[in-house]
Amino acid sequence: MEAPLAGSFLIAEIGVIILLDRAISISNSKGAIGMRMGLVIWLIFINLVAYLVMSDDKRRARQRKERIPEKTLFLLAFIGGALGVLIAMNTKRHKTKHMSFRIGIPLLLLLNAVLYGYFLT
Repeated sequence: MEAPLAGSFLIAEIGVIILLDRAISISNSKGAIGMRMGLVIWLIFINLVAYLVMSDDKRRARQRKERIPEKTLFLLAFIGGALGVLIAMNTKRHKTKHMSFRIGIPLLLLLNAVLYGYFLT
C-alpha cells in the first residue's frame, strides 16, 4: 500500500528546494525586489500544492482509500497555502462541515494575508 502523499510530498520537497534556491539567488543579486519576487513565487506555488493536496484528499475520500491527515492540510494552510485550501474546500465541497476547517482556514488565510502584506511592502 502506498503511503499517503508519498509522491506529492516528494514533488513538493523538490519544488520547495528549487524555489528557495531561486529565491536566494534572486535576492542575492537584486536585493529586496528579488526577495519579493521569491515570496510571490512561493505564494503561487504553495497555494497550488495546497489545492492539489486537498483535491487529492477528496478523491481518496470518494474511493475510500487512506486519507491525508488533517494536520497536513492545516500545515499547508499555515505555511502560506490557506487560499488554495479554501478554494478547494469550496469548489470540491470538501471538509466544509468540519467546524475546525470552516473557522481555522479563514483565520489562517487572514494570517497569511497579514504576513504576505508585511513582507511584500
